[in-house]
Amino acid sequence: MKSFKYILCKRRQINDLFLFLKKYWGKNHILLKDKKLFDWQYKNNLNKNYNFIVAVSKKNEILGILGFIPLSHFSKKLKFIKRAWLSIWIIKNKISFPGLGIGMINYLEKKIGFKTILNIGLNNRVVPLFKSLKYRTGILDQYLLINDRIKKFSILSNYKNSRLSFRSSGKNFKDYKLSDMSERDFKSLKIKTKKSLFKIEPKKDADYIINRYLKHPRYRYRILSVNKKNKLCSSIIVLRKVSHNNSSILRIVDYQGEIKDLSRLKYSFKKLLYKGNHEYIDFLQSGIPNSILKKSGFVSVYHIKNLVAPNYFEPFVKKIIKINFAYKSEQKKDFFFFKADGDQDRPNLI
Repeated sequence: MKSFKYILCKRRQINDLFLFLKKYWGKNHILLKDKKLFDWQYKNNLNKNYNFIVAVSKKNEILGILGFIPLSHFSKKLKFIKRAWLSIWIIKNKISFPGLGIGMINYLEKKIGFKTILNIGLNNRVVPLFKSLKYRTGILDQYLLINDRIKKFSILSNYKNSRLSFRSSGKNFKDYKLSDMSERDFKSLKIKTKKSLFKIEPKKDADYIINRYLKHPRYRYRILSVNKKNKLCSSIIVLRKVSHNNSSILRIVDYQGEIKDLSRLKYSFKKLLYKGNHEYIDFLQSGIPNSILKKSGFVSVYHIKNLVAPNYFEPFVKKIIKINFAYKSEQKKDFFFFKADGDQDRPNLI
């Protein structure tokens, strides 16, 4: 007989969960000091409990936790689409309770009924484990579009020796424009347009974009619509400004709509860079073909020797840090992954 059981975290158990996180994760972590941010990320919007599976002993002691973020967390309309991102995964004592960690994932699949399990940001040590569980794994590719008017870079390193590598053969399609969208703009889109925007997996919708980005409690995101000539909003781009030492970049964190639109936005992207004097635009993603991004002036960082475009800014770490992902799904479609999926694009400093 097992000496522990799995339960979902109730509101009354949140203090015990916090004590466990402070002891085994880090007492100064921003999520433990910013309750508003924690609730925004993990408080269930349907029953007001918390999206954590908790393994407890017979004495009701917490032995391990697994946080998860259903896609329906940001859109109630997606509650019947059983997909969830894994997040905080901590086991108190792996030796004393073998299999407890995997058991929590199995509980999420079999007891709660999630048909698609997604994980992004997992460390290198657990990648083999997910492979053994028949998950598909990969690494987000980091693409850059450099501001060619900047002569001295503060954030980007070793660009001078790589300048020729960033020449692009893509055309400038000046009839493709980017326009900022407000929440009202987004809500006013025709139903037909909204449906055409959300084709790719994992499935998102208009409410997801509004609640995940426009209503974020700490970050300020911009939603840009891709406007073709005689056709409004064929795609949307989610980005935010990231600053360091009086310099800044633009970071694309999500994309929805027609993938081929990206190949026609070089002119519009350059206008964004020039207007804000940003060093570059970066785009961490998996699923979009290199050939499409290349036409828009983007080049993979991993294809340029010695080039360093930092991934972490809170705190700032001047090196390339690769982001692993893993997923398992009954869906046979290809999946697309972006920087803001799961719990990746969130504050790490107070």
